[in-house]
Amino acid sequence: MKRLFRRLRSDRRGVGAVEFALIAPIFIMMIVGVAQMGILYYAHSALRNAVSEGARYATIYPRPTAAEIVTRINSNRATGGNGTYTTPTVVYQQDATTGNWRATIGMSYTTNLNFLFFTWPNVTLSYSRQAYVHAPPS
Repeated sequence: MKRLFRRLRSDRRGVGAVEFALIAPIFIMMIVGVAQMGILYYAHSALRNAVSEGARYATIYPRPTAAEIVTRINSNRATGGNGTYTTPTVVYQQDATTGNWRATIGMSYTTNLNFLFFTWPNVTLSYSRQAYVHAPPS
């Protein structure tokens, strides 16, 4: 019996397979995690682009309505993915000290991250932007 244990202890065949079996799940989880963060970064970039386009559109003359700005944002947002966008908000405000008008435009994107063996709670990305706009028609 002692001889069998000595022989098994000195046998190095299959060590690489055992090490791979121990490390592979962690390595795969890291790769999937990097991919999920890339998807989240893409969604944030697309959200910023759509809201920024709405803010740019709000600055033209004659001043577009809030519904036209929302339509412009919705036409510029990215499609795909498993997330959902909220309805964009457009709020006009007049500065009390200078009298200048500005529009605050915002939108959110909610998605869930899937890490193969478990799912992460929903992640909500929000972005808002202010733009100086022309005074409303009298």
